[in-house]
Amino acid sequence: MLLRQCHSAGRRCNAEPAAIAFVFISWNGDHSPGQRWPATQAFCEFMSLMKNSVHVSRWLIALLALSGVIISYIAIVPAAHVTRLRLTTNFLSYFTIQTNIILAVLLLSAEIAPSSAIGQFAKRPSTKTALLMYACVAGGVYIWMLKAIWRPSGWQLWGDQMLHYGVPALVVLDWIFLVKHGELAWRDALLWLAFPAIYSIYSLIHGYFSRFYPYPFLHVGEIGLQSALVNMTLLGTMFLALGGILILMDRALARFGDR
Repeated sequence: MLLRQCHSAGRRCNAEPAAIAFVFISWNGDHSPGQRWPATQAFCEFMSLMKNSVHVSRWLIALLALSGVIISYIAIVPAAHVTRLRLTTNFLSYFTIQTNIILAVLLLSAEIAPSSAIGQFAKRPSTKTALLMYACVAGGVYIWMLKAIWRPSGWQLWGDQMLHYGVPALVVLDWIFLVKHGELAWRDALLWLAFPAIYSIYSLIHGYFSRFYPYPFLHVGEIGLQSALVNMTLLGTMFLALGGILILMDRALARFGDR
């Protein structure tokens, strides 16, 4: 069963609180009040290992995201009339690519320069939850709307799988088990809309001048500006709803970890 002494022991070991909820030890009831339980030392050693696994997890996710971006870029075969500059600009216009670059930069900043301003920002539970939401939306929209019309092969397929499947799956596991829970506020769900909003404005402006729109549901030239704006509103609503769900999940995980 879960024991409160495990929770306090985990704090003394500087352990990640979310992982404590999944540690079970046995107790035969023969210990007097205040006596140190035999499993405490083993528990501390286990939680120390869990803390080290946090760094391994963050490096793995960051490297996978960067590898996916690089492979996807190298695998592109440009058309004869498309310059490398234009190809690069269009490539960087995808939400998935921007999300994975931001994800990698923030995770590596927290690991390499944890005391810096960007490192402190990256370590916030709110920041990690925002990254989770963006990665899941990128993967979810791909599976739901784009997989049927986009059939990559070769190295492009490898990069595609890394960015739309591998990274989101690892970020979900990292968030559930290795991120501190119970510190999110409802206003965070609104703050997390900033990046999608900026991306939407950028897509419209870039598309107007370049005639390139990364996604069919944003292609003003084909569906019209009004339909594109409606789609953006629906996506914004989806982001807001998902943010609310993640906050509820965060609070549930925090309560479970305190049991």
